[in-house]
Amino acid sequence: MTYQKLKTTISVILLILIQNIYSQNMDFASEQGLIARSRSRIVDAEGSPYVNDDFKMLKIDGFNVVFQGRYNAYYDEMEIKLSDDKIVSLGNNSEYVVTFNSDDKTYKTYNISNDKDISKRSFLVVLEETENYSILKKESVKFYSKIESRSSYQSEIPAKFKREDDQYFVKYDNKVVSLPQKKKDFLDTFPEHSSKLKSYIKDNKLKLKHEEDLVKLTQYLITLK
Repeated sequence: MTYQKLKTTISVILLILIQNIYSQNMDFASEQGLIARSRSRIVDAEGSPYVNDDFKMLKIDGFNVVFQGRYNAYYDEMEIKLSDDKIVSLGNNSEYVVTFNSDDKTYKTYNISNDKDISKRSFLVVLEETENYSILKKESVKFYSKIESRSSYQSEIPAKFKREDDQYFVKYDNKVVSLPQKKKDFLDTFPEHSSKLKSYIKDNKLKLKHEEDLVKLTQYLITLK
């Protein structure tokens, strides 16, 4: 057997072993009650409901196995691939800590309030975490329904998914507070520190539309608490 054939044979064997281990991991996960439910229905539309379409290796706290998954930002679900023809979802109603291996990106479930002050549990990206506070990001995708043509001069507009602006939050003192990206709204959210925050923004030339600047301002905000 030539070196090249031997190398190919070894590669095939390793691939089979990895697939077997992955399959065993999925069986173990199902037996342990990790999977909450079947994934939500697939919507036929342009664009994507995912932050990243690809399934990537990830770890879930409490399980000593490796899974493949992706985050569905439209349904706010973490999809786990059990096999080539079976995908299930981790519901956001349970407590999960999910870390993608490739980019060390961690999602956790938190209770947050929307614009109508309605509380719901959601998967949030952990941007920074200490014993005293966490800075978090909510990734969003919105669905726009198809618009039928109203005349022969107007074309139909197909249904589509569109990536929306991220939302930011800070968790401290056991509460999760929204972090507006407009300067005035940010200052209004923390009126007791408005003067110092305003000076800090000016002195450091911060633009709150930039994630790194928003994080920097939030780090300063925590020192004022």
